[in-house]
Amino acid sequence: MTEKNFKSILESKAVMVVLSLAIALVLWLYVTGTEGVTVEKEFRNIKVNYTGTEELAESSGLLVTGSDVDTINLTVTGLRRDIAQLSDRNLSVSVNLSSVKSEGYYTLAYEVNYPKGVIADNFTSVHGSPETVAVTVDRLSSRKVEVKGSFTGSAADGYLAQETLVFNPMTVKISGPKALVDQVDCAWVTITRENVDASLCYMTSFTLLDAEGKALDTNGLTLDTDEVEVTLNIYLTKTVALTATVIPGGGATEANAIVTVEPSSITLAGNAETLDAINQIVVDTVKLANVNPIYELDEQIIPIPNDTVNLSGVSTASVRVEIQNLATATFTADKKAVAFTNVPEGFTPECITETLPVLLRGSREALDTVAAGHIRAVVDLTDCVAAPGIYNVTAKISVDGNAELGAVGEYKVYIKLNAK
Repeated sequence: MTEKNFKSILESKAVMVVLSLAIALVLWLYVTGTEGVTVEKEFRNIKVNYTGTEELAESSGLLVTGSDVDTINLTVTGLRRDIAQLSDRNLSVSVNLSSVKSEGYYTLAYEVNYPKGVIADNFTSVHGSPETVAVTVDRLSSRKVEVKGSFTGSAADGYLAQETLVFNPMTVKISGPKALVDQVDCAWVTITRENVDASLCYMTSFTLLDAEGKALDTNGLTLDTDEVEVTLNIYLTKTVALTATVIPGGGATEANAIVTVEPSSITLAGNAETLDAINQIVVDTVKLANVNPIYELDEQIIPIPNDTVNLSGVSTASVRVEIQNLATATFTADKKAVAFTNVPEGFTPECITETLPVLLRGSREALDTVAAGHIRAVVDLTDCVAAPGIYNVTAKISVDGNAELGAVGEYKVYIKLNAK
């Protein structure tokens, strides 16, 4: 046969069809001949699943907290056509937890899960490595821990950061293995800001800490929230004077009184609106009619205004009031100087006290003009019991024709109420 004739045969369409069919037949015979051949194949990193975890938690309050392996390797022996249906992705193994009744360490067998349509009995051998799975079972625990925190930054000049942070919620509920839950002491929040001049309020994450302040891994724990609201109050500071109020009397006015308060001022912290309304703090109120010539009071509590903080570290003050540039003189008034007002109806008052020493205060010139007859002692019987009897009542002293002078101290006289 010539080369030309052979080339013509190869180019014939009928010959190509016959040749193709022959090749296909050979391949089919090969494949069908090898499908019945028994082969062995290893499948690696097959995932380990657990069944009965919900029932274990609900009935016994237990859960799996760890295992020695997460995956296993399977070596499967069977017909080639059956092995071909398996892969690392459609195989898995299951560990049944129904036999677990209490916390502890268990070595459990597992069951191979085949893909849908694959019959397990078709495989002559299935070998896993490892052959069992060891699990640790712990009791399920749940409790609330306090949210705590700190501000590690700085407030701007003239401002103060409140030491205590405010949290909402104030506690976080944690659930998980008892051994892990028992390690948690608190949920900790840290604020790090510099030169803060306004209060802060925002949502933030937190870190679980043990009793020694070490951070804990939250793996294996369930939290009812991942964030809390934290508020850092920033206060304005202001230095406020301490003072004492004096009430004129006994011939003395504020101009005659030297008032000393020690300390003279304290520093407060609060919001701007509150501090703007505070110009001074009145520590004490002193009636000058009772001062002769010096009034002193130690360890008087300093009244701190609401919504402010005393930064000075002192809680009490001393008050001293001294009367200057006035003279005093003692006069004796007799019972004729006593007058009554607001006498109860149906009664007649009678002064029993015969004489009343009176200490007057004022300028020396004014005192030199006073005579005993100028002194009046007025008794107001508005609050007196309307019944016959003897009473010790207060008398208000005045000096006729000289309002500049005043009586020092308080004065009482005995009177008798007589029924008409």
